[in-house]
Amino acid sequence: MGRKPSNKSRSENLNKKMAILARIRPILFQEGFSHLSMDDLARQMGMSKSTLYMYFRTREDIWEEILRGLLAHLRDEFEILNDEALPYLERLNRVLAGVGEMLDRVSDRFWADLSYSAPDHQYLIHETQNILLDHIKFFYKEGLETGVLKEGLDLDILVTTDLLFCQALLQKGRGRMSGRSYREVLDGYFKIKTRGILAEEISENQEETLRRN
Repeated sequence: MGRKPSNKSRSENLNKKMAILARIRPILFQEGFSHLSMDDLARQMGMSKSTLYMYFRTREDIWEEILRGLLAHLRDEFEILNDEALPYLERLNRVLAGVGEMLDRVSDRFWADLSYSAPDHQYLIHETQNILLDHIKFFYKEGLETGVLKEGLDLDILVTTDLLFCQALLQKGRGRMSGRSYREVLDGYFKIKTRGILAEEISENQEETLRRN
C-alpha cells in the first residue's frame, strides 16, 4: 500500500490549486467558458495540460470552482446589508459598490455561458439566490420597522422588484447599457427606488389623474 499524502502535502496541493484558479478566473471572466478547451487554458497560463489535469479532472470542474467562488463572493457582499453596526443607507451603498465592481470585471460572454450551463449548476444558483433574497428581505423589513422606509410599503414587492431588475440586467448585458458601468446602473436603479419617479410637488389635478390611470 502506498503512503497517504501528509497534511503538508495536501495543503500544498490545495494552495497550488487555488493559485491556478486565481490565474484562470480573469480569463473566464473575460472570455467565457464554452469555447475554451483545457488545451486553450493551459496555453494561456503557460503550463502543460498534464499539470492542469493534476488538479482538475475536467473543464467543467474548473467552471464549477469559478462559479462557486463567484457566488460565495456575492453572498459575502450581501451580508453587509444585515450589519446593524453600520448606518442603514451606508450598508446599501457598500453593497452597490462591491457588487457593481464585481460585475464590471465580468464580461457578457461569461453571463451568457452561465445561462447556458445553468441546468447543470441550477442548485448552486438557486441556493445563492435564496440567501441573497433573505438578506434583502431582512434589510427592507428593518427599514420598515424602524421608520426609515415609508409606512405601508409591501415587503414582498420590494424584494421581488430587486430580483426582477437584477435578472433583466444580466440578461441584457453591458451592450445595452449605453456605455454605463454596472455600478452606475445599480446606483441609478436604487436612486429611482428610494426617491421615486414623481416630482416632489404635483398639483391635486395631476394626482387625481394618476389615481384614475
